Order: sequence, then structure tokens, then C-alpha cells
Amino acid sequence: MIDTAQVRRILRLATTVDVSEAVVAAQSVLDDTATALYTDEKRDLIGAWLAAHFYAPDAVVRTKVGEAETEYAPPLNGSGLNTSRYGRMVLTLDTSRYFAGLGKRRIVIEAIGPVDRDASATEV
Repeated sequence: MIDTAQVRRILRLATTVDVSEAVVAAQSVLDDTATALYTDEKRDLIGAWLAAHFYAPDAVVRTKVGEAETEYAPPLNGSGLNTSRYGRMVLTLDTSRYFAGLGKRRIVIEAIGPVDRDASATEV
């Protein structure tokens, strides 16, 4: 199981901040997908970083008490797990490359019979 305290430490949040929704979402992804890929410890570590990624768009980077100002971390360029440093850590820890393929469509092209390479050659 993903440790909520570890997620807070990764995000550098106070112990009073509720990250439970992000943890539940990350645990759901892990339970559905990565169960057999890693040891429990490695899966939980990846899960903590994944939960941090899910929480990241709302991550507070600065607060100000006088006149109540709060600044949130801006999203980074990219898509999927590349949009946060936490997601990029998931990709780094994911030595099976499973998470790198999430959300991507796989296309398989099969040719039947002989192919005339000159007639069908196209540059992609």
C-alpha cells in the first residue's frame, strides 16, 4: 500500500494536507496494472511518486499569511507522466517501461503475401 506520509514528503507538504484522493487513484492504477511487474516495495515506491504526480497540479509552492496569498506549481510541458517531475520519476523507476506506454495506442501493420517494395514504398 502507498504510504500517504511518503507522498507528503515527496511533495514537501505539511502533515495536515490531505493527499488521500491522489493515493487512492494511484493505488487503483497499481492494483489494475503493475501487480506482477515489481516487488511490493518497488511498486509502493512507484505508487508514491505516481500519487505525487496526480496531486502535483494542485501542489502549493508558496504561501503568504498576510493577505492570504497562495501560489501553485505551474504544469510542465509534455503530456502524461512527463508533465511533472514526479511523473518523470515514475518513468525513471519503471524499469519495465510499463508506465511509459500507458495512454499510447499501439499500431500493428501486417502484410499478406509478397510486397513490391518499389511500388509501395512511401516515406513516413
